[in-house]
Amino acid sequence: MAEQEKKPQSNSLNKQSEKKLLKDYENMSEEEQQAFLIKVGQVETFSGPLPHPKILKQYAEISEDFPREILNMAKEEAHFRHEYEKKEQHMRSRDSLLGMIFSFLLCFALIACGIWLALSKSPAAGTILSALGVGSVVITFIQGTRPNKRE
Repeated sequence: MAEQEKKPQSNSLNKQSEKKLLKDYENMSEEEQQAFLIKVGQVETFSGPLPHPKILKQYAEISEDFPREILNMAKEEAHFRHEYEKKEQHMRSRDSLLGMIFSFLLCFALIACGIWLALSKSPAAGTILSALGVGSVVITFIQGTRPNKRE
């Protein structure tokens, strides 16, 4: 109860101080008013997954469990985000590996068909087909060793 008695007194003191400041402000010149506003202006920013501690305290005034629930929600969200990023990284790795395997098989098939075609039917057609298989591998390796301009 002692705290409840203090709050109205501090609120009335704040109101009296505000009234005095307003009166003083009205008596100032325009330049003094601008300088005063620059000095008095205050900006408070806060960012993060949790509300500002003052806001958490206000939630606690509503219910003691709210801050704990908010912290738990933030933990669950962070856990979900981490799991999602792990799965996404795993899928990217899998897709990259599958891409390499299928590229190898395609290049091998082109080279093998080219060799067969060159030996049995047409040397020119076989050379072109084999060159496509070897060329795709060479181009892939050249592009893989160059740094990305996007990054």
